[in-house]
Amino acid sequence: MMSEHTPARVVVTGSVNWSDRAVIELALDELATRQAATGGSFRVITGMADGADEIARTWAEANHVNLLAEPLTAGDYPGPMHQYNEKMLSWAPELILAFKDDFDFEWSSPLCIAGTEHMCRIAATAGIPVVLNGVTPLRRPLTERHAQDTSHSVHETRVGATILRVVQGDITKQEVDAVVNAANSSLLGGGGVDRAVHRAAGPDLLASCRAVVARQGGCPTGEAVITQAGNLSANFVVHTVGPVWTGDKPEQHDALLGRCYTESLRLAAEAGTASIAFPNISTGVYRFPLDRAAAVATAAVEAWLSNNEHEFLEVVFVCFNEDNFELYADLISPPT
Repeated sequence: MMSEHTPARVVVTGSVNWSDRAVIELALDELATRQAATGGSFRVITGMADGADEIARTWAEANHVNLLAEPLTAGDYPGPMHQYNEKMLSWAPELILAFKDDFDFEWSSPLCIAGTEHMCRIAATAGIPVVLNGVTPLRRPLTERHAQDTSHSVHETRVGATILRVVQGDITKQEVDAVVNAANSSLLGGGGVDRAVHRAAGPDLLASCRAVVARQGGCPTGEAVITQAGNLSANFVVHTVGPVWTGDKPEQHDALLGRCYTESLRLAAEAGTASIAFPNISTGVYRFPLDRAAAVATAAVEAWLSNNEHEFLEVVFVCFNEDNFELYADLISPPT
């Protein structure tokens, strides 16, 4: 809650093209009136040097409101927005005023993660209230959605700003932007996870895979391709081909399996996704030992998240059975 005595920190953020000055000024006027009625005040925190941010900055200066701003210059934009948003959040805001065309606050459909959407998502994850366009409150933050998760078990931690989650459940039912399919090199369907993903996605997924094959041929082991997701709730399917475990080349198999995860993350990041779900690649008919595969997968994902600029808010390991769930839950880093 905003203190009566300490100036509240309010982030104002919006799309570069937002120019409805009246909406922004009205929202700030109402906030100022509410704070003044309780003897409180607030600071405006802005980011970009144009759009809604510039309007808020002008309002703050005209109304003698404490202004905390380190705007990006034209040469800095576009940049890695997640880094700048995390910087603004490091100033401990107590409210986010976001201005842009409406987007899906229910989190049930994929978003193109631009600056404002990303700010709202990470604020929601951190439990910071968000008000869209001065009137629309955040209805269903990520924490509430996962409290309603129908998966049998859930375990999570963080790698930087990214939630790293392990669930026991069905990968075709995960509410994420991208689902990873444990495919074979033909890309034309198979058994296990591959069959389940194609069955849930419908014939459009197979058509998309055929288009990839016509363009480049199949997919080599350790590589990945990305397609639309057909009838899945996700927006994309990343198809990756894991190694067949033979036991005679363990280090080579480890490297290929790790590459399945890192290539999938790379493609999903390039597609602008903010969340991705992985199955336990190569642990079915490809016979990769469960404990070894879990260790390779978690290490590869954590290393990639730590060493790459990205906007992933959520990476999910989806385990079909309890044994795999326990392995992954034990391996991911403890909360910090």
